[in-house]
Amino acid sequence: MKLKVLLPFIIATSLMLLSYTTSKVMYNPTCPTGYTGAPSFSSGSTSKCSSCHGGISTGMVTVMGLPSGSYVPGQTYTFSLTINHSAANRLVWGFAIKSISNVDRSVVGTFSTTNANASVKSSGNSLELSHATAATTAASISYTYSNLKWTAPATPTANQSNIRFYFTGVAGNGNGNDGTSDFTYNGTLDATYTNLPVVLSNFKLVNVRNNAVQVLWQTEQETAGETFEIESSIDAINWSSITTVLGKGSSTSQQYSYTNNQPLSSGNVNYYRIKMIEADGSYRYSATQSIKLSNKVIVVKPLGSSISFGLNQTISYSIQSDKNRTINVSIIDINGQILYNKQLNLMSGNNNVIIPNNALLNSRGMIFAQFNAEGFQETIKQIIF
Repeated sequence: MKLKVLLPFIIATSLMLLSYTTSKVMYNPTCPTGYTGAPSFSSGSTSKCSSCHGGISTGMVTVMGLPSGSYVPGQTYTFSLTINHSAANRLVWGFAIKSISNVDRSVVGTFSTTNANASVKSSGNSLELSHATAATTAASISYTYSNLKWTAPATPTANQSNIRFYFTGVAGNGNGNDGTSDFTYNGTLDATYTNLPVVLSNFKLVNVRNNAVQVLWQTEQETAGETFEIESSIDAINWSSITTVLGKGSSTSQQYSYTNNQPLSSGNVNYYRIKMIEADGSYRYSATQSIKLSNKVIVVKPLGSSISFGLNQTISYSIQSDKNRTINVSIIDINGQILYNKQLNLMSGNNNVIIPNNALLNSRGMIFAQFNAEGFQETIKQIIF
């Protein structure tokens, strides 16, 4: 008998509590994920706030500050989202926004905010920015959520080169009944990044044969038309361009090398950097690398024409040596025949070496002058005409 008496009271009390809880949740709701209108990552299905807030009225939702047309890798965009209604009778305002790849529907970039009424929410592959607690106002025609941020991926992949922002806004009347009394608006914004930046790795310098500097670098991804301009400096302030190397335009890892046979300063620190130039003319610099070079022990330079000379002309060379030493000088023709071979004594400083004309006999065409000393070897190619 007591149970029969208490049962109606329990049911009535439960209904009152449920009504109170529902009213509170709907008046000041938090935002669930997955209702921006963006296709689901797994199924491609779409859901909008109109699933719960059924009303549609003249109005709109707009964003200001997000990239439109193209975005810059790694850049943080501060933006605002404004909800506009057709009449000044709205009291509660909500929103949600998501950015995804148009290729595979994966999330692109990251959201953040310093707005107390907004927060980042994540459920699986559904990272979104939305209202944390819906903003409330006096009766108004619009409301703006400000201090919202989106950061583009630092090194976009091919799938992230074409993206779309999906966003939605809700203008509520605050009566706790979402139904047709609250109104929703949706929008999209597209952005692309077609020129994926080169990703550089393993940039280093190696001292090779007689203070030549070998510049080595590796890329992890490239696009067609990219070039690498190698620059050198002795103070890391004033830079000189040494050479330009054409990129291979590959999405897979590629290795490059260039040997600088004439460093800016022997016996000092030399600095190098790589200017990575995109097809559209934009560019970035690598980190700066340095290498300490010792003084060259021997420097050989042809006197007169360094490339070709007549049969009756004298062949001579300037040889700069850091100390007294011996050096072997050989002249060899294209067939490998030794035309001249002699060991000479060098004095510390500058030395002039003259090759006798009769040593060349009647040889014409290509010859090779070889210089060999302890710790030093160099071959100079010349032509007799």
